[in-house]
Amino acid sequence: MKTILPNISEWSWFSEEKQINFNGHLLAVGEHRIVVDPPPMNASDRAITQRGGGLDYIILTNRDHGREAANFREIFNCQVMAPELDA
Repeated sequence: MKTILPNISEWSWFSEEKQINFNGHLLAVGEHRIVVDPPPMNASDRAITQRGGGLDYIILTNRDHGREAANFREIFNCQVMAPELDA
């Protein structure tokens, strides 16, 4: 996990199948912590996220970005938000 701007962090996961990195973003917005389009997260990054207070929301920008949303929802006990047409 690396900080790219104040209150915005990013992590990457390499897809062997597609041969590209998928990036996830962790945002601190007021009192809320939000991830956007989460790919798998390694144990170290997951621990950092938990120590920081966990997550409040997962935002999916489209149905193809569901990736780890169900897993994150279970681990962090947070809400998943997605566009109505993709839900």
